[in-house]
Amino acid sequence: MANNSPLIRLEHRITRLEAILYLSRTATALIALTILALTLLPAVTMPEPPWLTQVDKLYHTLAFAALVIPAALFDRGAVRWLVIGGLILGGAIEVIQPSVGRDADLMDFLADAAGLLLELALGWFLRRTFALQEPS
Repeated sequence: MANNSPLIRLEHRITRLEAILYLSRTATALIALTILALTLLPAVTMPEPPWLTQVDKLYHTLAFAALVIPAALFDRGAVRWLVIGGLILGGAIEVIQPSVGRDADLMDFLADAAGLLLELALGWFLRRTFALQEPS
């Protein structure tokens, strides 16, 4: 006897595209949360190599580049909004930091923006070089 329950008939198969977009968006959200935690928790003094001054700007650039990596490679439709959101996030962080005992720094915000733009360029280059297509 077949069970015709509506719950059984609502089986949904996830396509490859849906899975990749889900993973891409989940990774982006986790990266954003990590950036928030690292920039809004009390400051930790990180060792700075003598040959590299202002190493925290490099950290900002890399963190915000990482924010765009998944979308730049796999979710082109979200890239524009992610860059706008990344700029808002970077600006908001700099506004909030003085209230958590850290310094606001315009150069940190500019490093955030540079990271977003750097990853946009790298994502575009990788997509063209390796002919990455939206998965089907």
